[in-house]
Amino acid sequence: MHCMEVFLFSHMKIYLNGKLIEIEPQASLEACIIMFCPQAKDLVAEINTNIVKKEKWESTVLKDGDIVELIGFVGGG
Repeated sequence: MHCMEVFLFSHMKIYLNGKLIEIEPQASLEACIIMFCPQAKDLVAEINTNIVKKEKWESTVLKDGDIVELIGFVGGG
């Protein structure tokens, strides 16, 4: 049982595009994007309804309970 308690504290939970996921503590927004949207280009990232500029993705550390929305653009005709 003690091992399970360590596991629970070794991850944090965030909402990513409406789904509850677990990620490493102190993960950056950029790390989250690389992990869950590796092929995506031209994304807009939002944390708790605030848009985060791409140049700040690496330095933006996610917190337990954050609501992250990643919005991609698709071209077409």
